[in-house]
Amino acid sequence: MVTRKTSSRTIKFPSNPFNSEAFEPLEVRFELGAPVMLSYPWIMFDALVAHAVLEQHFPDVLTSLDSRVVVDLSEMPLPLEKYTFGSNDFIYHASCSRFDVKGTATANIRKRICESDTSRIENLKKVDIVRGPLKAYDMRMITITAPTCTFYCKGDKDALASLLAGVTGLGKKRAAGFGRVMNVTVAMMDADTSIVHPTFGVNRPVPVPLAEQLGLPGASGNVALLAYKPPYWDKSSHALCRVPDGFGA
Repeated sequence: MVTRKTSSRTIKFPSNPFNSEAFEPLEVRFELGAPVMLSYPWIMFDALVAHAVLEQHFPDVLTSLDSRVVVDLSEMPLPLEKYTFGSNDFIYHASCSRFDVKGTATANIRKRICESDTSRIENLKKVDIVRGPLKAYDMRMITITAPTCTFYCKGDKDALASLLAGVTGLGKKRAAGFGRVMNVTVAMMDADTSIVHPTFGVNRPVPVPLAEQLGLPGASGNVALLAYKPPYWDKSSHALCRVPDGFGA
């Protein structure tokens, strides 16, 4: 059998390189040159920014991360404002993706066991991907054709523009050409719409207690059990949340 680690890891980051006094309402728009492939209803802007921060400011931390180990990133500095609630919890002022959708389709992606996993399988003589526990399988993905993908946030305009200039693709299978980014613009807005948008409504997953605090319906509308802050694969931050409608169109 494949054994998975269940340990946790806490990372201590150096001083914050971002200026919280420069935080302001922003619109971040990606011009796209290829369809975006998604396995999740949305791309979360705080997760995108977190990866860019790790890549550019803390590369040693990024290369040491292991998806089999839960990592606490709550103290990682981001050029985004936090909305705190409860005793010591928070979400970022950062929306989900909003696509200017022109068309959608589906595609199958073949998933196979990773070569690195084979070293943790006891008494392995042969990897059989046709049958059994290591069998390869297809995953159905959504592809969205859209000229732009827009995010809303409250953060440091200059810092975000610098970080996002290095983003070359959005979504899954970027190495295969999906989600190619042609240009990124960061513009000021009159009001912060990162959590609640006047047109879209709920603009990111919002835990029900916070939704009630903000005056949003907590028990009706679209609700789901999922994560509300990065890393989004970490089940320890799962909670019942008010969520945006559809794929952020």
